[in-house]
Order: sequence, then C-alpha cells, then structure tokens
Amino acid sequence: MLRNQLHVLLAIMLRNIRTRFFGTGLGYIISIGWPLAHVGIILLLNAFVDRAAPYGESLVMFYVSGLIPFMAFNYMARFIMYAVVQSRALLSFPAVKVTDLLFGAALLEVVASSWSAAILALILIAFGFDVVPTDVPQAAAALGSTFLLGFGYGILSGLIGLAFPAWITGSVLVTIILYLMSGIFFVFDTLPGPVRFYLGLNPLLHDVLWMRAAYYEGYGQDLNKEYAVICGVVLLFLGLGIERLVRGRFLMLK
Repeated sequence: MLRNQLHVLLAIMLRNIRTRFFGTGLGYIISIGWPLAHVGIILLLNAFVDRAAPYGESLVMFYVSGLIPFMAFNYMARFIMYAVVQSRALLSFPAVKVTDLLFGAALLEVVASSWSAAILALILIAFGFDVVPTDVPQAAAALGSTFLLGFGYGILSGLIGLAFPAWITGSVLVTIILYLMSGIFFVFDTLPGPVRFYLGLNPLLHDVLWMRAAYYEGYGQDLNKEYAVICGVVLLFLGLGIERLVRGRFLMLK
C-alpha cells in the first residue's frame, strides 16, 4: 500500500515537472531560475542607489536575507494553490488523493527553492559576499517555518479559489501586501510600538526576522518563533480539515 502511494506521489511530481512550464521537463529549470531572476532584478535596481545598509554592512545581504524566506513562502503558496485548482482531473483516478496532489507539489517546490537558494549563494560567493549565516541551524529552521506557512496558506488559497475563482487574481494583491509589510526592506525594530504591534500579526514577518536573526546577532527583538510556527500549523490543519469536509464535492466545485 505504501509503495503504491509512493509511486503515485512520484508520478504526480514527474507530471508537475513536465507541465509547470511550456509542457516540457526543461521548463522546470525555469521554476528554479524564476526566483533567482526576481532577486537579481531587485539587487540590480538597488545597486545603483548609493545608500547604506539599513542593518549590517552589506545592503545586498540585508535584502537577500529578507527575500529568501519571502520567496520560499510565495512560490510554495502559489504552486500549492495551483495544484488544488488545476489538478482536479487527476482525482478521477481512484489511486490519486487530494493529499497526493498537495504533498507532491510541496516536495517539488522544496527541491526547487533549495536549488534556487544554493545557486544564488554560489553567485554571491563568486562576487565576494559572505552568504553563510552565523547560525546555520536557525536559518534552516526559519526556512522550514516559511515552507510550512506557505504550504498551509496555499491549501486554503486553493480551496477558496475553487469556490471563488476571482480569488486566484485577488491572491496576487495579498502577495504584494505581504511583500511590502514583511520587513524585507526595513528594520522592524526601529518602527514605533503601535506599528510593530499590527505588523507583528503577520507571521511571515516573523519568519523574515527569524532568518535575519541567523545572520545578525541581536536582530529581531520582537521575533516570535512560536507564533510563526503555530500560524503555519493552524493554517495547515485548517486547510486539510476544510478539504476533508468538501472532499466528496471536490470535483464539483467551480
């Protein structure tokens, strides 16, 4: 039984590799390069701005340490959402379950994001940047928390998108808001208390603080690791719980 499920999971991952971009397996390389291009454009735009780093000695590393967790969340959430919305036809096969679609997409995105981060690190090392965090286990934990948050949010977004297709477009607006309010381009600790309180309700901000704390000792005085992880777990179980409730009508949702 377990072997059959592993075969199903592998088949779904291979299908996603072939169909994610341009209907060819080579398109999967683009899914690895896409986040790199995103980060590269932002870094190039800021390369022409003569300004000091908001924190630390390197403006590039300040941005990279914030962009990596955001990209991990964003791409995980997006492709999980698409797995829910676009892969329903596979559920007509008795051996395929909704959880197979979800975990297949999630594993594939973890691999793609890991490759993207590794390639970005090599490029930055080639340009003389010190990309190794001072606390590697903490950086790995922050990335894991970000993946968990993106996974749970992606499931919920996919289910909402099935019931209300306009949400697929609306989710882009949510991404833009998170992009601006998750502490990527500013030092959260320097903001006024009331602003920190409301922005601190965003769990992705804590994942960004968590990653930066792995690079900068003493960074993120308001960092709440437990809050970030709990939010990810709650979103995940909420999404899986709703999926279980609507499982019988999953194929009928428009």
